[in-house]
Amino acid sequence: RLGPFEVTAFVAGGGMGEVYAARQDGLDRTVALKVIRAGTAGPLARARFDRERRVLARLPQPHLAPVYYARGPAD
Repeated sequence: RLGPFEVTAFVAGGGMGEVYAARQDGLDRTVALKVIRAGTAGPLARARFDRERRVLARLPQPHLAPVYYARGPAD
């Protein structure tokens, strides 16, 4: 579990994070979760991850997955 999400499968991993398939509580929908990797969770990586989530949340682009929920370092 990660917050309101039940992780169902590992999808992929990259340089600083991992992506999981999950079910969102209450909305009964499948979502993709991008999670910063524990070993890369220093201040610079966290700032980069936070910037990415903020930028993606503002981009109305049909070829990008929309951001519906974002939890950052201060959350």
